Amino acid sequence: MSSVDLLYYLAGGFLILMAYSRTVFRMRLFNIASGGLFVTYGVVAEVWPVAILNGAMMLIHIYQLTRIPPTIAGHPLVNTRGVARPWAADDPQETA
Repeated sequence: MSSVDLLYYLAGGFLILMAYSRTVFRMRLFNIASGGLFVTYGVVAEVWPVAILNGAMMLIHIYQLTRIPPTIAGHPLVNTRGVARPWAADDPQETA
């Protein structure tokens, strides 16, 4: 297996991790990592459509990642305990 093939399979592995992500934040991070590997693969193997498409997708994911509000529930960098959740009025933890 050549190093070019290894890049391809590693990028595919990140796509699999992206599919198992529970949060949009993690999904975008895995997709950015995968895109970077696919861009590298595309340039090294001279498969320009792969490099261009994944480069564009990386830019979109980076832009969308900057738009995620820091107070969103499930964001790994923010503690959301005690945040009002109107849809969870029946939740006993909300009344405590």
